Amino acid sequence: MLQDGRHEWRTRAGTTQHRGAGRGARRDRGDPRRVGCGTPVDEGDRSYYYTPESEAKREAVNTWIRTSGEYDAVADFDAALAFGGDQLDPAYDSGDHLHPNDAGYRAMADAITLAWLR
Repeated sequence: MLQDGRHEWRTRAGTTQHRGAGRGARRDRGDPRRVGCGTPVDEGDRSYYYTPESEAKREAVNTWIRTSGEYDAVADFDAALAFGGDQLDPAYDSGDHLHPNDAGYRAMADAITLAWLR
């Protein structure tokens, strides 16, 4: 399961960091392993890493992860942890507006469909 946050990819070019793990790349290498991907979570404008540009990139990355078909499974962490569509739900916020608390990590775990691992 791959998952990056805004601070991991904010200086990278869009979705390129994930393309080497996608189905097409694995198929081309003859790699039978299955790979899932989690969507980056919206921390809202309270995060140190937030900029309008990074938010636009995060939204584009999430759209690509959700719709590209490159992964065997997608865990929509963004939807699982969202509050009002534009920030990390305070119930899941560890206090730094960036990382989930224990309840947030439980919500992320619940967003993973384990059947795809079989």
